[in-house]
Amino acid sequence: MTGLLDGAIAVFLAVIVSVVIAVQIRTRASPGEAPFLASVYVYAVLVRGGLAIFLNVLATNSAFAGTFWGDSGTYDVFGHQLALKWSGEPVIADYASRAVSGYGWVYFVAMVYTVLGRNQLAVQLLNGIISGVTVLTIYAIAARLFDRSAARLAALFMAFFPQMIFWSAGMYKDPAVLLCIALCMYSVLLLR
Repeated sequence: MTGLLDGAIAVFLAVIVSVVIAVQIRTRASPGEAPFLASVYVYAVLVRGGLAIFLNVLATNSAFAGTFWGDSGTYDVFGHQLALKWSGEPVIADYASRAVSGYGWVYFVAMVYTVLGRNQLAVQLLNGIISGVTVLTIYAIAARLFDRSAARLAALFMAFFPQMIFWSAGMYKDPAVLLCIALCMYSVLLLR
């Protein structure tokens, strides 16, 4: 579980980043769609942030963590070890020698930990923001392929589908992977 001061720092940074993104949505999106996109983004991030705080508080409960925390603990431990290694601390177990996947996410977690210290909530809230940006990308893909109503439905499904919310509130790599896939799809559509 993240401490109170670290949690406050994580929430403060998440709010700043989310406000910047919401302002960018308002200024860059078409006037008819900007209010919809900004509100979907904000509500998607708020729902994920609330669940992230809930998961973070209960992460120390072993029964709860065994059921709902999953790989988050693994990414936390190995991200922390990598951050320690980067700072020159001796590390006993090297994640890269034992892992089969998830290298990139461990590096992301280690990067956050290097900047903010071991702050699980910061990673979780960044995950929610990444997922919110994915919602916008899915909207852009559907708008390009179909029309605004299809794009709105796609964005709403992506924003409020229960499993998407859950994966975006933990320390999982899935939101980052989905964003990368969506950005690649959108890039292909732009090249077409």
